[in-house]
Amino acid sequence: MNVLHRLTDEQRRVVEHALTPLLVLAPPGSGKTEVLTQRVACLLRAARDKPSRILALTFTRKAADSLRARVREAVGEMASRVTASTFHAFCGDVLRHYGKAIGVAPDFTLYETEADRLETLLTGLTDNGFDLDRVDQLKTGKALLEEIGKLKRKLLPASAAEAQGDVAGYPLSAAYAAYDDALRKNGAVDFDDLLVMTHRLFAESAWHADHYRKIYTHILVDEAQDTSVAQYELLRALCGDVYRSVTMVADSNQSIYGFTGETGNIQERFRDDFGAEEIRLARNFRSAQRIIEAGNALRRAASNRVAEADAMYADGSVQGLITAAGFSDEAAEASGVVDFVEATLAHGLPVTCIGPGEVATVAPDEIGILGRTRYVLARIADELVRRNIPRVVAVTEPDQFQTEFFKIARAGLRAVANPRDGVARGNLLAKLDGVAAEEERALLTGSLPEFLAAFRRGVRSGLEPLATLLEDTASTPHQLDGYDVANRIAALAVADALDDEEAQGALDVDLNTWRDAMSSTTTHHRSRVWSLPVFLSQLALEARGDRSSGGGVRLMSVHAAKGLEFRVVVIAGMTEGGFPDYRSAGKRSAEAEELRLAYVAVTRAKRRLHLTWPRARETRYGSKAQSRSHFVEMLQAFIDNE
Repeated sequence: MNVLHRLTDEQRRVVEHALTPLLVLAPPGSGKTEVLTQRVACLLRAARDKPSRILALTFTRKAADSLRARVREAVGEMASRVTASTFHAFCGDVLRHYGKAIGVAPDFTLYETEADRLETLLTGLTDNGFDLDRVDQLKTGKALLEEIGKLKRKLLPASAAEAQGDVAGYPLSAAYAAYDDALRKNGAVDFDDLLVMTHRLFAESAWHADHYRKIYTHILVDEAQDTSVAQYELLRALCGDVYRSVTMVADSNQSIYGFTGETGNIQERFRDDFGAEEIRLARNFRSAQRIIEAGNALRRAASNRVAEADAMYADGSVQGLITAAGFSDEAAEASGVVDFVEATLAHGLPVTCIGPGEVATVAPDEIGILGRTRYVLARIADELVRRNIPRVVAVTEPDQFQTEFFKIARAGLRAVANPRDGVARGNLLAKLDGVAAEEERALLTGSLPEFLAAFRRGVRSGLEPLATLLEDTASTPHQLDGYDVANRIAALAVADALDDEEAQGALDVDLNTWRDAMSSTTTHHRSRVWSLPVFLSQLALEARGDRSSGGGVRLMSVHAAKGLEFRVVVIAGMTEGGFPDYRSAGKRSAEAEELRLAYVAVTRAKRRLHLTWPRARETRYGSKAQSRSHFVEMLQAFIDNE
C-alpha cells in the first residue's frame, strides 16, 4: 500500500532521501515513527533484488519493538531484513559473536542490577587491599559506580580518572581498575562495557567493522539527542571513513539525560563529521494549540532563542486547555489531583479539547500523572488506591524479580551458563541457612557440580525440583537447549502453587516477565534455538525498561514518560526546588536541562494539561513553605485558570 500521499512535503523528503547522511530534526508529535517506518520501507523496496539489510538503533526496547512491528505491517516478509534494536542489545549480539577477538568470552554474564555491580565493586576493592568502611558501603559503592559509569560513557579508561582524585575517600582510578578486574574475573560485563568493548572491537579490528558495514547497507539512529559519547563514537567506528548511508533523528529540546553522559551536541557533531543534510519536521500532529504554544515557550527559554523558525505549529484547530492549582500541603495536593482525575473520568473533556471524530470520554489509561521525581507521586498513588481508581505506577525495580523462585532461577542459570560468575554463586548461597564462612569460601571457588549439589541439599523444601533442574542442566552442557531449559523452569513455576494469594500474584507477575523474555529472545533471534547466555542477556536488557502493565491512571517520573503520550496530563510538585530541581539553581546548563524536562512533560499532553503544587512540604525538620515554580510563571499566558 502506498502511503506517501499522506505525508507532508517535509516528511516525504525524509522518506525519499538519497543514501547519504541525513539529520532529521523531529519535535514531539511530528510523526517521526511513521516517517522512520516509511523510510525503512522505501529503502527496502529500492533494494528489493539486493541482499541489503538495515540497522535501526533506538533508545528503548519499546521503540525498537514498535518500529519492527510497523515495518512488518508496511512491507511484510521483507521486514526480516531489518534489525531494530537498542544500542546495548546490538552490542551484546556483536560481542557474543566476535568478542573473543578482544578477550570477551561468548558466555559472558551481563550484570543488570545495582546489587550485582555493588557486590562486584566491593569484592574488587577488597581483593586489591582496600579497607572498606562496612557501615557506609552502600553509599560509597553507589558514589563510585556513578563516577565510573560517567567515565565509561565517555570511553575513558581507569587511568583517565587519576586527575579526579578521591570519591567517597577512595581513589577513583584505583576503584575503577579494581571494579573492572572483578568483572573480568567473573566473566562479566556491565551495560557500559557493552558499548566500550564493541567500540574497541570496531576501532581495533578493521575486519570486524567492515563485516558489519557489508551486512547493513543503511543505519538509522532514533532519539539521537540522548546518545552518549560512547554511543556516538561507536557509530563512527562502525561507519569508518567511507560508509555514509546514515539517518539520524533527533530533537535537542528533548535532551534530558545529561546525568548519563549524553553530550547535548550530538546533532552538531553529526553534521560536521558526516556532512549531513538537515530536514526539519515542524508540524505537531499530537497536541492541541494551547499545549504546543506552551511547549514552544519552554523550547525558546531552554535554548535562549526567540526565533520562530524553531517553533512547532499545530496540525489541527483544537484549542486545548491548560489549568493550574496550588494547595496547602502535599496531602491536599494529592487529594486535589485525584479530585481532578475523578472529575475528568466522570465528565470527560471540555468541548475546546475535542477534535473531529474524537469522543469526550476519557479512560483511566489516557491520564498520565507526572512528577520530577517519583517521590512527589507517592501520596497521589495512595489517594488513588483509597478511592478505588485503577492506577499503574511505572517503575524500574532494583530487582527484576520479586519471588524467591525466580531469583534462584536467574542466579542458577547464570552460574550454569558462566561457572566463573562468583556473584551468581553468592546470590544462591544467600538463600541457604547455616553455611559456615569456610564452607562458603570453598563453594564459591570450587567446581560447579559440587556447588550445585551442595545448593540442592541445602535449599528449602519446595525448591528442590528447581535446584535439581539446575544441577541436571549443568551436567549436560553440550546438549543445552536454552529455550527448553527456560520453558521447563516456567513449568516448575506453574507447579509451585502457593497458598498465599498475594505471594501467588507476585509469582504470576514474575512468570509473565520470564515468558516475555523468552518470547523476545525468540523474536530477536527468529528461532527457538538459542543459548542460555543469550536468554540471560535478553532478560537483563529487559530489566532496564519500564515493566509496568495493565489499565489505569499512569504515574511516572518525567524521564520515564519520554516517548509516551496521554490525552490528559497532570504535572505535580511544581515548586521551586522541586521542578526545577534544587540542584539546578544558579547553573545555566542545569537550568536549561530542567526546562527541556518541563518541555518533555508538557508535550506528553494531547488535549488537557493540569499543573499543581503544594504551598508547604513536610520535612524531617517540620513543615517548610514552598513557592510556586517559576516554570508555572513562564506558562502563565497559556493557563486558563488558577
